[in-house]
Amino acid sequence: MIRWGSFESPDGIYKEVEMLRVYEMALRTWSDWLEFHVNPNKTQLFFVSMSPTHESGEDWGDGENCYSETEPVLKEEFWGSDTDPKTMRVVENVLDDLKTRGVDVQMLNITQLSEYRKEGHPSIYRKQWEPLTEEQISDPSSYADCIHWCLPGVPDVWNEFFTCKAEISDQNQISNPVRVLSNVVVKIFYNTHTHTQKITWDLLHPILYYTMILRWNRKKTHFPLIAILSLVFIVFTILYNERSIRQIQENPDHVLHHQEAPVTFVKANRINPAQEVLDRFSKCNSTRDYSGRKIAWVDRNDGQRQRVASERCDVASGKWVFDNTSYPLYKESECPYMSDQLACHKHGRPDLGYQYWRWQPHECNLKRWNVIEMWEKLRGKRLMFVGDSLNRGQWIAMVCLLQSVIPANKRSMSPNAPLTIFRSEEYNATVEFLWAPLLVESNSDDPVNHRLDERIIRPDSVLKHASKWEHADILVFNTYLWWRQGPVKLLWSAGKNGICEELDGLGAMELAMGAWADWVASKVDPLKKRVFFVTMNREWKHGSEGNCYDEKTPIDFEGYWGSGSDLPTMRMVEKVLSRLGSKVSVLNITQLSEYRKDGHPSIYRKFWETLKPEQLSNPPSYSDCIHWCLPGVPDVWNELLFHSL
Repeated sequence: MIRWGSFESPDGIYKEVEMLRVYEMALRTWSDWLEFHVNPNKTQLFFVSMSPTHESGEDWGDGENCYSETEPVLKEEFWGSDTDPKTMRVVENVLDDLKTRGVDVQMLNITQLSEYRKEGHPSIYRKQWEPLTEEQISDPSSYADCIHWCLPGVPDVWNEFFTCKAEISDQNQISNPVRVLSNVVVKIFYNTHTHTQKITWDLLHPILYYTMILRWNRKKTHFPLIAILSLVFIVFTILYNERSIRQIQENPDHVLHHQEAPVTFVKANRINPAQEVLDRFSKCNSTRDYSGRKIAWVDRNDGQRQRVASERCDVASGKWVFDNTSYPLYKESECPYMSDQLACHKHGRPDLGYQYWRWQPHECNLKRWNVIEMWEKLRGKRLMFVGDSLNRGQWIAMVCLLQSVIPANKRSMSPNAPLTIFRSEEYNATVEFLWAPLLVESNSDDPVNHRLDERIIRPDSVLKHASKWEHADILVFNTYLWWRQGPVKLLWSAGKNGICEELDGLGAMELAMGAWADWVASKVDPLKKRVFFVTMNREWKHGSEGNCYDEKTPIDFEGYWGSGSDLPTMRMVEKVLSRLGSKVSVLNITQLSEYRKDGHPSIYRKFWETLKPEQLSNPPSYSDCIHWCLPGVPDVWNELLFHSL
């Protein structure tokens, strides 16, 4: 509950607001106070990320909670279902916004490292401030504290993080650099061999002694800082030599193999006339480990990095409302461009309830669809969807939404190809789809024949696809699903002899996003071209007992996030988009689509390969829980686009 106005005033207004929105409002108020009342040159600021709970043992396979847990979760990159990615993004957005205003609040990111520590909570071993009931005593897990942490324990590591990041803020004391340098050396000192400790201590002694003098005597000193730096350099040299000698003594054949390759940055989107175009016949002559190369891209318009908020409320935060009066916005049978992959009713789906749901934001109304108004927005323009089959579904939905008011002799559809175009003569406008599932050039760029055993990409170039999309006026991009299908082979533009590198999907996606962002940063003028990025849309898997098969209603648990939501991918994409600022608008469709377990084709679609008897006997085994029935959820994505335009 929120109150506007003073608590003493009888004219105060109360309003019930969703908790996440209230949390964001509180953070914004806090950030405004920091901007005007804190001098960042004198005060270091930190924000601790959310501390996870371990209330659901199903996350790590126990079926209870943290009660009787004695070991950490050992699965790397583990995320519990209680961790709220939306809350995490709110915090990140507020801190990023503060940074653009000159206030740097450092994030102490303790969330995932704490996720592993299911055994670190008090459980039942703490003082209980209220007498336990007989039911609780008979079931210890029912009153286990899986929120707080035992000490010594996990919070000590949080403080170690803080100690590493914190610096003395008083710039007038020369003791600051001395103390910082000596602290660094002390930390290394305690991790060396006894023989080296004696030498190190002899060198550290004058530094630490002088540091103590400065700590208690605030008068300015004339002790030359360069002498201290020289001593530290000598210490580090000794430590490095000691470590190298020890490695050679312990394992002379493998010393260099454990050193990580240095990171090098590659300029994206360079034209190479001798470069062969990738197609489905391309192969890697050999494959080696990933070299560590990254994409170098810089926002050429840093002054406009901050994204301008055009909404007073978050249209992605809301609920689904059953509305069989206004929806569906068109009929499946009346759209001649409907895909057999998405025409669920045509392929036997008996229930039509999935067509009648309207998205209702919590604090405002979504702009209602108006086909004539949308055509006027598109008059004389090219609207192009770029991406995979999910973006193709959104494009088909848009064509179905638009085509009804255009006479048959005034509209046309080009044959299926990498670039497919729907054209309206009356409005001199096109609605196009470009098949580019990985954004960068790949051997999967054939819209029909792209099922390959080996996926190869040019991680540093979008030029092949950009030559087709660069003149569009409105661009809608997506990419996600194809990065979930195992390791990816990287064939760099400057690579020779078909030598590839292999990298996991998330790492490869980050490289591709960097190449795409380089094009956006250098080529897009937001006053002339609108660019949208559609957030990830994952497969809905219910669990071991089934999936989207036979689901007929949305999930009505507000704030629901599926356990498969990929937080690292979401954070990576948000990081890239935040650097692009006003050049890219985000169509945030992830959570609103999460609710719609009923909206997938399931078994009611055309399957391009003959189903096996084992599949036919077990319908959930071949259910399509990735794509979406039309009319349905993708129409709402297009309403969000219409609203944003």
